Amino acid sequence: MSTIVVGLGNAWRGDDAAGLLVLERLRPLLPDSVRTVVHEGDGLSLLDLWTPEDDVILVDAVLASGRGGPVLHDARARPLPPDVQPLSGHALSAASAIELARGIGWLPRRLIVVGIPAHSFGTGDPLSAETNDAIEETLETVRHLVS
Repeated sequence: MSTIVVGLGNAWRGDDAAGLLVLERLRPLLPDSVRTVVHEGDGLSLLDLWTPEDDVILVDAVLASGRGGPVLHDARARPLPPDVQPLSGHALSAASAIELARGIGWLPRRLIVVGIPAHSFGTGDPLSAETNDAIEETLETVRHLVS
């Protein structure tokens, strides 16, 4: 059994980099026993990162209008709601990959999605001030989930 924190996103698309930035800032603060993974690929490859015995925390930018801080969702217990969908520019999104894993019995023991409300997604866009503020709050949220 492992604890795995996965930062999802695209470093070149504004707020979509939020999950990657959280992971970058979080790594030095986590115990060595926690595995951290940067994930910029297709959602399907997420299934290669865990086993059913693992505890997994996925951190990603989400379209969650009207929310300021991180949005937590227990994806093991139920599918992601429509208002908390990780962003995806790939054929298979993280939400779709989670549902595929549910269908084939490959969900990890614990699967928490930590969504960071995002606003700006254009290629080359800077990180928005709102998302940057949410990143700071998300760091503490993920540290708490790991402990």
